[in-house]
Amino acid sequence: MRHDIGVGQRKADAPSDATQRMRIKSNGQLPVFVRWLLRTVYNFINHTLGLSTAFAVLSTIWLGWLRMANLDALIALGVLSVLLVMRLGQRVYRGLSYASNTFNDFELGTLLVVAAFAIFEVTGGSHSLLYPLIYALVSFLVAFHGLALGAYFLLLIISIEAIIFWRYDHFATWHLLLSHISLNIFFAALSSSFLRSELLDRKTIAEKKLRAYINDIQTQAREYRLTSGLLHTDRELNCEEIDERRHLGSVQAISQSLYNLLGIAEPAISPHTVALMWLDDSDHFFRIKELRSQSNYITEKPISVGAGFLGVINKRQEILQLTNLKPGHSGLVYYDRPQPVTDFIGIPVMEGSFLRGILLADRINATPFSETDMAVLTTLAAEIVRSVEVERVFAEMDHAKFQQEKFYEASREFNQTLTVHEVAKITLEAAKRVAHIEFSALAVLQDGHHHIRIEAIDWAGHNEADLWIGQTIDSEHSLVGAAIKAQYPLPHGTVHNAKQTIFAQGYDLPLPAVKVVPLIARGKSLGALVIASSQKNFLPMGTIDMIKVIADHAAIALSNAQLFEHNERLATTDGLTGLVNHRHFQYLFDQTLAQAERYNRKLSILITDIDHFKSVNDTYGHPVGDKVLKRVANIVAQTARAKIDTVARYGGEEFAVLLPETDQQGALQLAERIRVLVKDEQFYCEQGKFRSSISLGIATYPDDATTKPKLIDCADQALYFAKHQGRNRCINYAMLNLKREG
Repeated sequence: MRHDIGVGQRKADAPSDATQRMRIKSNGQLPVFVRWLLRTVYNFINHTLGLSTAFAVLSTIWLGWLRMANLDALIALGVLSVLLVMRLGQRVYRGLSYASNTFNDFELGTLLVVAAFAIFEVTGGSHSLLYPLIYALVSFLVAFHGLALGAYFLLLIISIEAIIFWRYDHFATWHLLLSHISLNIFFAALSSSFLRSELLDRKTIAEKKLRAYINDIQTQAREYRLTSGLLHTDRELNCEEIDERRHLGSVQAISQSLYNLLGIAEPAISPHTVALMWLDDSDHFFRIKELRSQSNYITEKPISVGAGFLGVINKRQEILQLTNLKPGHSGLVYYDRPQPVTDFIGIPVMEGSFLRGILLADRINATPFSETDMAVLTTLAAEIVRSVEVERVFAEMDHAKFQQEKFYEASREFNQTLTVHEVAKITLEAAKRVAHIEFSALAVLQDGHHHIRIEAIDWAGHNEADLWIGQTIDSEHSLVGAAIKAQYPLPHGTVHNAKQTIFAQGYDLPLPAVKVVPLIARGKSLGALVIASSQKNFLPMGTIDMIKVIADHAAIALSNAQLFEHNERLATTDGLTGLVNHRHFQYLFDQTLAQAERYNRKLSILITDIDHFKSVNDTYGHPVGDKVLKRVANIVAQTARAKIDTVARYGGEEFAVLLPETDQQGALQLAERIRVLVKDEQFYCEQGKFRSSISLGIATYPDDATTKPKLIDCADQALYFAKHQGRNRCINYAMLNLKREG
């Protein structure tokens, strides 16, 4: 019985470390330790015994003891024999689980090789009459092991033989050694090539049979007009596997139902043959779907819709009953040789006004089919149609549920996205789950009507296409641009004109089938989903509808993501200059300073101020002042290190720059470059040209200060000193202290 113990009780009862150390020495714990020790020793011996014994026997071969029938050598040979029998017994007893262990294969193969050479030594050395056995052994070892192990065994055999010749024969019979080595290599290569060729042939045959079986299932599914048949356990398969499972499940269910229905007809009307002939998807041939017959000569070949009695029924779409037929009548086209049939009846299997198949029966005892027999067959024909319709309904329901699941999954993922790039990735993943797609991409419309930005691409095996991501291209004369402008999927169908550009010149897509689905939200085109395949019919009607719904979800998510990114830019950037605003700068300053503190690295800050900016506004007007602000901001941003430094509009005509991993000297050099570029810049207005300048203050962590407020204060003091020393200059806080001391 299990008893739960409270936390307090466990703490009270918990033994101390000293108590635990005492218990390990107690009589109760000692057997556990001994068993562990014995098991460890046993495992060590068991894993090393085989190779140790093999190398021990190799040593006796090297010393020549086996040729002298030395007692120690005979003992080693006996141990080797016993161990080899044990390992072979384990191999047989444990089966595949034992064989799958690479070490076991390595050990057993080594033991076999050493045992073979030990036998040769006892029976005459290199000239032993038993030596040809080594060719069988090398063929076996190479054939039934991987390439690496096979090469090891071959090398081991050649090495042992070379050592024996060098040790005893002194290569006097070098031609015999060369012959042995050549034959070993020959048999190894022959065995390896033939076996691998045989395995490849068998694999190819098996794949062909499997593919033929799957194709047959797909064909039957089309003939039954099925769309689904998917189990709940199959949801995570890819699109192609899902279709195969659907068709397989549906066809198996219908086949079992049809076989059972014909089983009812057999005792009810006592036929020689009762069979269901079904029209293929082209409506040109009949194929036997199910039958029960006493004859072994039913044809497996497709039968033309106009052939024999089947052609009459197909043309009239009425019941055909015949009696007193001559044996071997030519109308019995479902047999491949003459049969003594005397009576025949065929019932058209109708689905609404469409003929789907023919239920036929015949007899060889000159007994005409009665009205009752006809009623039974007519009822069975109706049940056949009903079974197909029921399975079709189930399949369509399952397909609809599958669609809902995928749409729900995509919607849930779309709802969690915040960026355009995330939306693009989820869109491509969702499209790939529902269609046989080899290429997919999402393009987002940029400012204007003809420029698009490729946000994401999925094209397996074409890494060069990744270079397209992030590119902004002119799509005015492309299929993508046309679909976005028309707000309609293009082309009609999936096959496009090979001369027509998909994205733009230089962005080639060598696939014959493509579909461009525009992303439309609130009546506005936002971009396009592009999917393509080497199969021209990769988008059936149901699948293209699913793609369109995914595109609708993607468009809404894309619109929300663009709005989110726009609002985020408004919240974190300055509207005039496009730089980081003061509030977001403070947040980034905290993060950057925390990293500098954690990794003990330098951090510098520049604070700049445009000299006499008030006079610029007063003299030339505020619009000109805004132009000066924007141009100075652009100079500072372009001079700073992209994706490393942070440039912000600090307030008014002030700018701030965070310089991670930058010391005083590096910050001063950057500040000086900015000062010179601004000083040399010419500004234009209605009154003519003019120049401006800036002053810069610099502070460095941890040289000048170790906290954010103090660093900012130090940089401000340096800037204030620069402006009072005549402006248009760079001062760091360390220089300021030196000047004060001077």
